Amino acid sequence: MRFSVIINLGLDDVDTAKAVSNALRPDDVDVPEGFSLRSYVINDSLIYVVDANIDDSKKILTLNNVVDDILRHTILALSSIKISR
Repeated sequence: MRFSVIINLGLDDVDTAKAVSNALRPDDVDVPEGFSLRSYVINDSLIYVVDANIDDSKKILTLNNVVDDILRHTILALSSIKISR
């Protein structure tokens, strides 16, 4: 079964969206087997697309964890950006 999760993060401005994207980019490389991760900056939005081929019910939890990691890392990046400004 194939699943896609789209996360659309509306941020304050394009610079913030790019900064968060750059901060999260190193984590985008090592994804679980059967998963792919793409990110885009469009205007002031950072969009993540997580695609997963799920052949085992346990991989649903992996999908949940991947999405959770993206959201947690986004919160950390935004906190760091806010402090630095």
